[in-house]
Amino acid sequence: MHGAKLGYAIIGGAFVVAACSSGDSSDFAGVGPSGGNSGGSGSLPPGMGSGDPEPEPEQELTSAFRVPVVSGHRVWTANPLSGRVALIDAKDFTVKTALAGAGPTYLTALPAEAGGSRALVINAQSNDATLLAADEDGDIEVLATSPVHQGANAWAVTSDGRFAVAWTDASAVPDADASEGFQDVTVLDLKTKEPTSKRLSVGYRPARVFVDDDDRHVYVVTDAGIDVVALDSEEGAIVEREVQLSADPANDTAAREVNITPNGEYAFVRREGKAYVTAVSLELGTFVDVQLPGAVTDLDLSADATLAVAVVRQKDLVADAAGAGAGAGAGGNAGAGGNAGAGGDAGAGFGGDGAVGNEGGAVGEEGGAGGLGAGAEGGAGMGPAPEPGRQSLVALLPVATIFTDPTSFQSVQLDELFGSVELGRDGDTALLFSNGIATTHLTMLGLAAAAHRTVDLKLPIFDATPTPDGAHAIALLRPPPGSTQPGAFAVVPVAKNLPPKIQGTLAVTVPEDLTKAAPAMVAVGNERALLTVTNGKDVSVSYLIRLPQLTVDAFPLDSVPLPRASGLVPEANQAFVAQQHPEGRITFIDLETKQQHTLTGFELATEVRQ
Repeated sequence: MHGAKLGYAIIGGAFVVAACSSGDSSDFAGVGPSGGNSGGSGSLPPGMGSGDPEPEPEQELTSAFRVPVVSGHRVWTANPLSGRVALIDAKDFTVKTALAGAGPTYLTALPAEAGGSRALVINAQSNDATLLAADEDGDIEVLATSPVHQGANAWAVTSDGRFAVAWTDASAVPDADASEGFQDVTVLDLKTKEPTSKRLSVGYRPARVFVDDDDRHVYVVTDAGIDVVALDSEEGAIVEREVQLSADPANDTAAREVNITPNGEYAFVRREGKAYVTAVSLELGTFVDVQLPGAVTDLDLSADATLAVAVVRQKDLVADAAGAGAGAGAGGNAGAGGNAGAGGDAGAGFGGDGAVGNEGGAVGEEGGAGGLGAGAEGGAGMGPAPEPGRQSLVALLPVATIFTDPTSFQSVQLDELFGSVELGRDGDTALLFSNGIATTHLTMLGLAAAAHRTVDLKLPIFDATPTPDGAHAIALLRPPPGSTQPGAFAVVPVAKNLPPKIQGTLAVTVPEDLTKAAPAMVAVGNERALLTVTNGKDVSVSYLIRLPQLTVDAFPLDSVPLPRASGLVPEANQAFVAQQHPEGRITFIDLETKQQHTLTGFELATEVRQ
């Protein structure tokens, strides 16, 4: 293994981190050697010095379901006012429409035979769902209408398209009364020609719904715990059991974030302000708490679900700079076959002298099997004394073993400020940043080698979205007051060590009040991305990003975009943005030629303007 080598030691339930760096290049492209405590370039961002206000909680974007949706080379869209659903062919821009129920609003695409297309739409006013199918020519047939519970506004669908679960996401319901638990879910079985509909009751305020990869169970995360819904029991769909997430669920009231492995075997839970992650066995209904040295501010699962990645922001770490190992360092040649453990003269990992270790390291004698040793002279080495207020930590929890051994995990402590983590769908790099306190630094940490690279994006970061392959990321930025541009974003190469592209925008990317306006819409693919901004009135612009070239082209829009209503249609080589218009409006942008097509009033008499 090249680059930095990081290890840990568990002493009496506490853990310490050791880090050493070689001069070799990184194990993965685009990320330089990790020196454990090496900071990025650039000046100290606002809000990081001593005496600054306490940071705000990290903010994470949640995906509320909105129209339109993509199915093959076609786009489904719905108009709640007219009661019509339209299917637009993104190759030739032909449009077919069909009547659904009253107020068709929440769409989801379903698997379909080659050349065809299927979709489900919740009709918000008639409290039912319409199943639609289109043939190769795009002609739409209404297959069935099934009842759903009142207030359904979200879908979860099995990968084979047999089951669809309509549920109510309370976060999309403004000013909901405490008496509204939104506890109904409706399971549609679409296997037969006449779909069946079954209502079930789950825990108070569902927040997320997961479907396991064998399409047999649905996991509903609620205020009380996780409800397991069996889809194919002898009784049909049933709520099989509830899995509790703590020993005292009635008093477990902290806001929490839950991630579930695709096979439905484990869940990982973080709680706001709590210094631990709970690992839950959904099969056994048991759990363990994994203790960390400070409040966990974000949590995610790696693409292959082998690691749960937790972060602890610098001001939430228990240790202060004085106790973090002044004068300690990565001593010796650690690792497999190394000469010595991680040495250094002083400093326990998180305060206190004499926490661990004997001089020369606990493991790794010359020629021996490696691993990093616990530090020397009564301390675990952690590198040079860190700059006050500049440390954050990533904990890599192995899914396969953390439940049986909650003290065995790797920790990486860096002299960077971050409290949020985003992981790509197929990538092996964690994007680390903070939006709870102003920082311009984005850190990229390779999960395999634990090496990192930090870039300065010049403006405070709000969010970062990785491309599916993890090779690039789009970061939303906040320009300071008085900036000539109201918004900005960055295109960041992740897989290669290249400079990021900073781009100003004609409307804000991150509104001051996120309860009244949404951030910029970002749709990402491996070769193209689309970012759309609006001031809600007279300025609406989409920015087409070419990857890996990092070029950006602006496309003004005729009207205000609908919330979360943009995307890519790879099979047609198009991007699209749906906009506010009583008879429907959608703009397509060719990903190669950059030609722009706007369809307006397509529910009445289709008009194509170039």
